[in-house]
Amino acid sequence: MHPPESELLMLLDHFQNGQYDQVISLGRILSSKFPAHPFSWKALGVAHQMKGNTIEAVAANTTFVKLNPKASEGFSNLAASLLSAGKTNEAIESCKVALSLKPDNFEACLNLGYALRAIGHIPDALQALEQAKQLNTDDLRADLKICEILTATGIFKKAEDNYKELLLAHPMN
Repeated sequence: MHPPESELLMLLDHFQNGQYDQVISLGRILSSKFPAHPFSWKALGVAHQMKGNTIEAVAANTTFVKLNPKASEGFSNLAASLLSAGKTNEAIESCKVALSLKPDNFEACLNLGYALRAIGHIPDALQALEQAKQLNTDDLRADLKICEILTATGIFKKAEDNYKELLLAHPMN
């Protein structure tokens, strides 16, 4: 059984407009009425993450990946919420699943880099972030995290070179 298309479109509209409270309200209703339909769980997970509701984000994202175990994006979303919950090793595992399903998943590479940094695995974190950087040259989060790690670990010259390269490549950002 599927939710009415009009309600799914409304959920999507709220999400695209950043109306996360409305996404959560409607997502709760739809996931209650149609618990086996994954889209409302996905929307709930991301909306809760955006609102800082970590426990709810983990729960919704976990349900989503159980319903849709081939969704790389779902495992990446789960990793982000697990990382926010301080469950770093679980986040790493979720990133690995996401990347096994889709090796070019930018968000999974980025989350993996963040998680590896959190547990002090600097070379592996830098490798994951470099991979993310190659996958999406327009998104600066990987570049900035690389520069932050280099600075924090005392590799100042390389950090400075990376910052300069970043500024030259993206002068308006």
